[in-house]
Amino acid sequence: NKEGKGGMATLVTGQVCHICHYRKKDVVIFGCGIGSHAYCERHCQERLGVGAADILGNDDFVCPVCSLSCRCPKCVRRLDKVCNGVKMKCGIRPKVDYCLDDVQIL
Repeated sequence: NKEGKGGMATLVTGQVCHICHYRKKDVVIFGCGIGSHAYCERHCQERLGVGAADILGNDDFVCPVCSLSCRCPKCVRRLDKVCNGVKMKCGIRPKVDYCLDDVQIL
């Protein structure tokens, strides 16, 4: 599921962490199943506040990238670009800084 909903997270070996970009022995792939959305144990703790073991087999966790809640610089830039594009189409002049301040991420 690519909307960040449903599915079980799994532990995979030898994938690259979405946050630190290092190939890790074990990473969590969320229910979306997209390999580039993997988080290593350290970043599960730091970014999500839970360990990988708490995420595995628990379908309450949605992919932070798919659900637009990932705050890594790349995702923030991508969301900012989309947000500014929508603002331009609506006739609203985009701010210079990130428009994430205007968007409530649930």
